Amino acid sequence: MTLHLHRAPRADALADQLGDLLATPLPDPFASEVVAVPARGIERWLSQRLSHRLGAGPAGGDGVCAGVDFLSPRSLVSLLLGRERDDPWDPDRLVWPVLDVLDASLDEPWAATLARHLGHGVDGAEGELKQARRWSVARRLAGLLASYAAQRPTLLADWRAGRDLDGAGGDLDGDLLWQAELWRRVVPHVGEPAPDERHAATLERLAQGDPALDLPGRLSLFGHTRLPVTEVALLAALARQRGARVTANEPQPHRAELVRRSLAALAGEVEVTSWDGRGGPWPEGAFDRVLVDAPCSGLGALRRRPEARWRKQPSDLDELVPLQQALLTRALELVRVGGAVVYATCSPVLAETVEVVDAVLEGRGDVVRGETHQLWPHEHATDAMSWTVLVRRDQKW
Repeated sequence: MTLHLHRAPRADALADQLGDLLATPLPDPFASEVVAVPARGIERWLSQRLSHRLGAGPAGGDGVCAGVDFLSPRSLVSLLLGRERDDPWDPDRLVWPVLDVLDASLDEPWAATLARHLGHGVDGAEGELKQARRWSVARRLAGLLASYAAQRPTLLADWRAGRDLDGAGGDLDGDLLWQAELWRRVVPHVGEPAPDERHAATLERLAQGDPALDLPGRLSLFGHTRLPVTEVALLAALARQRGARVTANEPQPHRAELVRRSLAALAGEVEVTSWDGRGGPWPEGAFDRVLVDAPCSGLGALRRRPEARWRKQPSDLDELVPLQQALLTRALELVRVGGAVVYATCSPVLAETVEVVDAVLEGRGDVVRGETHQLWPHEHATDAMSWTVLVRRDQKW
């Protein structure tokens, strides 16, 4: 298979380049294109944009976006296994086993927190109101567990094995123990290999070149600013087809070890290091592409973590902004001439996005700057993420 990674200074130009690629059909006329996107909102926008290019007549604007499967990178496992239409770990399907487990467990001590939240045993209007949210609570929990599976697979592996750990080597907080027990009840109820087991098995099959895996003829990624560890592992395994190599750097040693454990099956293709990103042992021009997933205020994720607003202060930027500038400066040193750096944050704060790029590029003539793209929850159905693409040039002016 071929892995295509596109870059452009504008999102609409990027979509047009993707349209040019997809306009050349695959050898198999019945095969679907596979485009991995980070959010449903981007999928909707991209499909509309592609419809102006694919199948359009001379006047343009009268085409149709058909035969394109838009996936999240984590759903690529489902695609490879032929389970994209009936994946039991998809949150919209997982909600039903979670609901069954909740209904069967609300009288048990471990589920006391859930029972209170759902008004179990409470009569009257209050009880009726709380009990009516059973499905919405189950769906939220299914989404949370699916997120853990993608971003913290070792956490679920520990829980499944009976270890009530927090994913960072410590004990799970007492008020969260019910989550671990819920997972242990849900896995056998689903009756399929757990996501972490399935993911590891899929990586091994890719490593062995299993011909039974349904590899897409062409895979394109669009608009990603960050990738969880499981998605990095999967894409690295796919990139093995063309000899690519990934270096993942995490400055905190204990977190780097969690990443290393999750990527054990890809030790030859993914190097996990633990250096301060402002330094490190890499020579200038060591990488073709660098993604700076910069530490930031995280204000772009308030829709999912509204309580975080009480822990944020304007003074937080006094330490974050200099760090962000230093990381971006170092990334521009590490990328080769002609290579690209993506500077990404989960923040809508200008001081952390365009102003950081402005400060780093001031007086430099060796970098071509693309536009900064800002996503919004109310427009794109995702976090308020921001990214800027920067390309190294031959000379400094």
